[in-house]
Amino acid sequence: MNAVLSEINSLVANGVTAKNICVVARTHKLLDDYIAQFTGSRIRCYEIKGNKADDRALDGIRVATMHRVKGLEFQYVFIVASNKRIIPLASAIDHIDTVSEQETMTAEKRLPYVALTHAQKGAYSNEYGQMSEFLKYNEITRR
Repeated sequence: MNAVLSEINSLVANGVTAKNICVVARTHKLLDDYIAQFTGSRIRCYEIKGNKADDRALDGIRVATMHRVKGLEFQYVFIVASNKRIIPLASAIDHIDTVSEQETMTAEKRLPYVALTHAQKGAYSNEYGQMSEFLKYNEITRR
């Protein structure tokens, strides 16, 4: 959390408006945890929920689930809690048969990719514990 807070504060200090930053999590529960931490750190948040549009008139960083961020664009996107067992989310994998399991695994692989591609200038991913195998990389410049 400290690394995410530090980078968001740095972006804002360098002229990025908060509403051009989006923090994305895999689940609503994780999102709620991050909102509480941001609020405790005096960072205003605006949650983009599935049933309402992003009101760009409201100030604050945007927070959304990976499913909700589809169709939106931001200058900077942070995927938080990119941990093994969260991405892919074990409860989202359909184990009825091998075809269903493969289809749901493919859908899980797409989620972080879709979230990252909605960043216009920069994308970040953080994890604690073991990183998801879907987000491992060979060479990405990290600040």
